[in-house]
Amino acid sequence: MLVYGSRAINIIFLLTGMFSGLQNCTKVSLADNKIHTIQSGTFQDGLTNVQSLILSTNRITEIKPYTFFGLDKCSELALSDNRIHRIHSRALESMVSLNQLWLHENQLTSIPWTIFGKKHPAQLEVTLKSNPLVCNLFFRYTFYHLH
Repeated sequence: MLVYGSRAINIIFLLTGMFSGLQNCTKVSLADNKIHTIQSGTFQDGLTNVQSLILSTNRITEIKPYTFFGLDKCSELALSDNRIHRIHSRALESMVSLNQLWLHENQLTSIPWTIFGKKHPAQLEVTLKSNPLVCNLFFRYTFYHLH
C-alpha cells in the first residue's frame, strides 16, 4: 500500500509519470492533501495493479478525459469531499473493474450518462449525497431501472 496523506506532505499536483515503477501497489491513498490538478493519463505508466485509489478530502475541481486511464484493475475510486463540479464523459472510460465510486460531498450538478461506459448503473455502487444535483433524464432512467 502506498499512502501519501496527512497535511505534512501537501501534494497539490498529480503529473504524468509520477507513479512509474510502482506496479506492485494495490492500494493508493492520496487523501487529505491539497491536490487540485490531475493530469490526464497520470496513472497510465505505473499503478497498473491498483485495486483501490483514494483521492478524498482534496481540492479537485474537475475530472478531465482519460484521467484514470490505465487503472483497468481498480474496483474502488474515492473522490468524496472535494470540489468537483464537472466530470468529463470519458474520465472513467478505462476503469472496467470499477464497482464502487464515492462522489459525495462535491459540487456536482449533473453527471454525463456516458460516464459509466458499457456498465449498467446497477453494477456500480455510487454515493452522491451532498451534491447540488439537478434531476435529469439520466437519473430518471437510472432510478427507474433500479427499482
